[in-house]
Amino acid sequence: MAKKQNTKLSLKKISKIINAIGIVIGAFTLICFIEAIVFKLTLENKEVSKIFFLIGFISVIIFLLYVIIVSMLFYIRIFRNVLDVSSQNLDKLKKLDSNLTKFSLTGIAEINDMNTDLEEISKVYNHTIVTTSNFDYSKLNIEHVDNQPQVIVYDSLVENIQSLLSTSATFRNAFIELEFNVEKVTEEQEKFIIKSILDFYNDPTILVAPNFRKKRIVIYHPNIDSISKMKEQVALLIKKCVVYEHIGKDETLVCPTASIVMYPYSAIDDIFSDLRYARRKNQSINTYLPKRMIRGDNKFFSNSMSLSNVSKILESIPDFTEINDDEELKEKFEYYLRKEAVFYNFDFAGIVSYDDFLSVYKPYVHFNESDNEKDIFTDNSIFDEKIVKTLAKIIDRDGSYFFSKRENANEAICTYLDILNISSGLFFITKYKGKIIAITYFLNRDSDLNIDSYLRESLVVFARIISDSIKAIKIKQKALDFEEDNQTLLKISNMKIYTIKKDNYKLLSISDSLKDIYTRPIVGQTCYEYLYNKTSPCENCPLRSGSKMESEICGEKHLSSLILDNNKYSSCQMLLTPESKNYFATNRFNSDFLINSYYSLIYRMNNIFSGHTKGYIILIKINNHTDIIDKYGDESYLRYVRDFLKAVCKYDNGIANTYLYRNNIFAIVANECGQVDVIEKCEKIYDLSRVNYLDKSLTDNLFSLSFITFRYPMNFASSYDLIKEIELFLKNDIAKVKDSYIYFAENDYTRSANNTEFMLQLLDEATSTRDLKVQLLPFVRNKKLTGAELLLRLRDDSKNALINTYDLIKVAIKNNRIGIITNILIDNIGEYYKNYGFSLFRITGFKRLTINTDSSYFDDSTFMDSLEHLVQEHHFQKNFLGLEITEKELSEHFDKMKDASKKLYKVDIDLICDAYTGEYISLEKIKALGINMIKISRQIVSNIDKDEAIYNELLSLINSAYERDIKVCLVGVENEHQYRLITEKYPDIPMQGYYLYQPMDSQDLFGMLRKTNID
Repeated sequence: MAKKQNTKLSLKKISKIINAIGIVIGAFTLICFIEAIVFKLTLENKEVSKIFFLIGFISVIIFLLYVIIVSMLFYIRIFRNVLDVSSQNLDKLKKLDSNLTKFSLTGIAEINDMNTDLEEISKVYNHTIVTTSNFDYSKLNIEHVDNQPQVIVYDSLVENIQSLLSTSATFRNAFIELEFNVEKVTEEQEKFIIKSILDFYNDPTILVAPNFRKKRIVIYHPNIDSISKMKEQVALLIKKCVVYEHIGKDETLVCPTASIVMYPYSAIDDIFSDLRYARRKNQSINTYLPKRMIRGDNKFFSNSMSLSNVSKILESIPDFTEINDDEELKEKFEYYLRKEAVFYNFDFAGIVSYDDFLSVYKPYVHFNESDNEKDIFTDNSIFDEKIVKTLAKIIDRDGSYFFSKRENANEAICTYLDILNISSGLFFITKYKGKIIAITYFLNRDSDLNIDSYLRESLVVFARIISDSIKAIKIKQKALDFEEDNQTLLKISNMKIYTIKKDNYKLLSISDSLKDIYTRPIVGQTCYEYLYNKTSPCENCPLRSGSKMESEICGEKHLSSLILDNNKYSSCQMLLTPESKNYFATNRFNSDFLINSYYSLIYRMNNIFSGHTKGYIILIKINNHTDIIDKYGDESYLRYVRDFLKAVCKYDNGIANTYLYRNNIFAIVANECGQVDVIEKCEKIYDLSRVNYLDKSLTDNLFSLSFITFRYPMNFASSYDLIKEIELFLKNDIAKVKDSYIYFAENDYTRSANNTEFMLQLLDEATSTRDLKVQLLPFVRNKKLTGAELLLRLRDDSKNALINTYDLIKVAIKNNRIGIITNILIDNIGEYYKNYGFSLFRITGFKRLTINTDSSYFDDSTFMDSLEHLVQEHHFQKNFLGLEITEKELSEHFDKMKDASKKLYKVDIDLICDAYTGEYISLEKIKALGINMIKISRQIVSNIDKDEAIYNELLSLINSAYERDIKVCLVGVENEHQYRLITEKYPDIPMQGYYLYQPMDSQDLFGMLRKTNID
């Protein structure tokens, strides 16, 4: 390093001066001793000799003191200072702190030069970050292709995934698979593809693993800045890897498709199965980033995290919401942002926030740490809203956008970065109610940001803490504004609120409308002392009586109410309402139940009859309201009903359709709804009533509800006639309506509002007469029937619809009826095989009957015994009986179904994966369960004629299953176009669907079997 010219004293000169002084003192001492000896020998006067000896001894002492003082000065002033400062600087360098301490003895030339060197080191280190990631693959047991360091054998990549991830230890690791839809990839094309990939990335950490036997190549990218940028790069890459395919004399350009998965979104064991799942999307770029928990061996990523890095960066950040002064808040934000910026050596950092008044994004906190640069923002700068929208599109799931270098940034934001001359950095977005309210940024101008996974994660964690603080401040401000508005409304309405502790009546707060009356502090005061001038709690206190209390405040009568109380807390709010303003006959809103009033109902019905619309009024009658009032008091009853109605309104999209009719009867206007809609509403509301809203841990004192429905307009000329009819019914015919039942006044029809009870009634009725209908849906292969699926059929005549089989089974399981259903199904199968097994089935090639199950079937100990007895009694051909269970159910009960599969295998019963999409469980795990057949979901098959990507996904899924010797059946073939699309590729594949056959009775099926398979 070049040293500055200076005129300071050097250590060499200082040393010469010290030595010269020492020599002078030493020489003088020596002369004194020589003179003393000479005078002693030559002169008889001994006094002169003694004087010289004394002077000599004094000179010796002076010399010794000189040596000690000079040594101490050298040690303390120079050596100790150099040692201490050097030690401090070493610690700072370890912590990536470029603010190095200078040596204090600037008057010494060598020290001055060392300070100059420190300045140079600081400048260099300002743009340097230590990277702990290790991309040295040489120690791994990886097999390379033709000794090419970046080209590895595909199987070697599969075997060494965990080692690679451990070696890189970077934030995200991507696996990108390119697939070429050609007949064969030639050797020349292979070389071209590999070279194109390596040239495109120009990164020695990238590895490629050719699998051209399957016309694919996998790229391992160990360091991803942002997912959106990675997709941009892949979109460019596939254009670079275009190959020619010769078809006769013609040449066709073929662009590869790309599938992308990423660790840690995909678990290590699932990376290649997730690649296959991504591939099935059949888009040009298929990205699959599942939100799975990382289990088992995949925990190494989190366990190896260097938490010391986090602790170095994240010190005790204060609660910013406690700071009320805006300038102080800015200072605190700047202080912690600056510490973070110094640690990472960022040039610029700050917060951009949304100004609600001006409706623009402006710098809130901003500063620069670069000595030679101006800040990128001023206090009056405006942050372009287009950039905000762009960031919203390209951010990752955690709200951050990271770019380690300019070329790694998305094209959409590059222009803005170029304007600011920014090379690297991080943006973190803060959202509140879906709107971006702030952006935290850390940016560099002339340097890259090459930090490892742990430092990057620490930076994101810090940015999230700042973001959460900004959001908390926003929420606090909104709460303060809301409180101020409420206090204003209370004053205007002359209402008062006070909050007390339930156990001792201590006042916690009072509204401003009470503070205007009582000016003394409330600290330590009880409500009865402070407000009512009593020495003990009020006898009629709503907390004790459960009812409203009359009271007097400043000569004006009030009603004290618990209307705003939430029973969950140890404190409660009392509302004081002037009696003169407690009720208005024409009030559109009921302040007791917090819903629309009876007056509003009349107004609404008048509008409905004027508009000539149709629908129903549903009356919800609480039959046991007097019992609840006696048990809890009228105030608690009000709170109970309010919370119940709140749940009803939430289900019914707000309070617009909910009205007070009487204190125990509430009305719901179901405009433009039919009978089926009304039944479903009543069933849902009944379910909501199965909670004690005063104490959700209790299961007693629940509402006993009845539902009375009136259809309009019918023969009612006006809303007045309808209301009159309702009043007559409530007076004369209310006894017709039983608890928990729905009554339709239009046709005198009644049914249970408890859907479970209703299904049990139907089920018991059907099973008692053995009239539970079973239909069969055929499996079709090459237009021949090869098997059938048994379907339970139970009809709800009130809805004119079949009951969902799965719902019926769930009810049966919970109420110990599943055994009855399975016995009926098993008996049907036994009967079918007894009558047709050795004749029709074997002759026609009818090889299978299946029933739908779930994991709960196997909780019934008799289920397996019944199945085994069925197989042995009727001598079923092998795998004639199959049990279908959905993919989701298999994934959620994997271990249980693995055990069940082994038991079924022993008795020659097949387990079949139903409704398969590949979303919940991979084909490898299906195979591990011992399952050799999947039924691909209706949601895929029924849409292949509408979306080519879904069709390609189906083809890929079928091929993947066939590669693993797993049979496939397609469910949901609904039209001829779908049928042709499938049979063009797979003419022999089994199918089900309404285009082929609808569910049919057994006699119809077996008659059809004779026609199709024999005739």
